[in-house]
Amino acid sequence: MSESTESATADDVRVPIRLVYVGRRETTKKKVGYFWVALKLGQTKCNENALRLDLYDTSVRHIYDGKTNIYPAEPGTIIDIDSDGKGSVFRNSAKLAGVWENSEEIAEWRIQDRVMGDMFTARSAAKKQLKESLPLERLEPFRNAYLKANRRERPFLLAFVIEAVTSEMGLRK
Repeated sequence: MSESTESATADDVRVPIRLVYVGRRETTKKKVGYFWVALKLGQTKCNENALRLDLYDTSVRHIYDGKTNIYPAEPGTIIDIDSDGKGSVFRNSAKLAGVWENSEEIAEWRIQDRVMGDMFTARSAAKKQLKESLPLERLEPFRNAYLKANRRERPFLLAFVIEAVTSEMGLRK
């Protein structure tokens, strides 16, 4: 599901759809995705023959992986929104329609959403910390030694540095 431009022309075909927000999930590109499932208009609970919502039915599953969510929502929130019929939605048309009626599913979705949120936060914090804890200035002495070495010495210097960094004993004195 992708976001369309906010400017609509007279040729735009707007199809109303109903979506329930399931929570954040990891996309195939290892990024945060906002997971919405399409419902029938007017639907706020599972059909009589289904105990739980089928999240893996690809005919109704939508993952919006934009920088921000389609609609600021908690898992279990149901919205009515206009679509172009091709998978894009018009964000400015979103209207709150209700809350999913199965409280057990909502609790499960909230737990998964929070776990995924914590995972994305930890991942970005780890990347930031890695950048801050290993500044290029710390590698400057190795670079200077490499530049001072002649062409024959450079491969041996690189091998020595790799061995010293990766060996269990570290630099031997």
